[in-house]
Amino acid sequence: MHSNLAGAYVVSGKRSEAVKLLSDLKKRSNPGYSYASEIAMIYASLGDTDQAMNWLEKGYEERFNPGVLLRPGFDLLRSDWRFQNLVHRIGLPG
Repeated sequence: MHSNLAGAYVVSGKRSEAVKLLSDLKKRSNPGYSYASEIAMIYASLGDTDQAMNWLEKGYEERFNPGVLLRPGFDLLRSDWRFQNLVHRIGLPG
């Protein structure tokens, strides 16, 4: 998964590599397949909460698998009211 690799890059100080993966996923997203949740997770690992939430909302609109919100990569967002609101709208336990 691109988001896991990007997270590893961030932890190891290779932010530019994570940003390259992010750019690649944005280019590859299309109406047939969305990488919105992957992109959101990369933004979360980069510490950009606003962009992470924007992409999660996009994923929600595209009817992504809601279980993705349970992934540890989103732990940094759990205290954000927007994340909590999204979890509530989906019906997942908060």
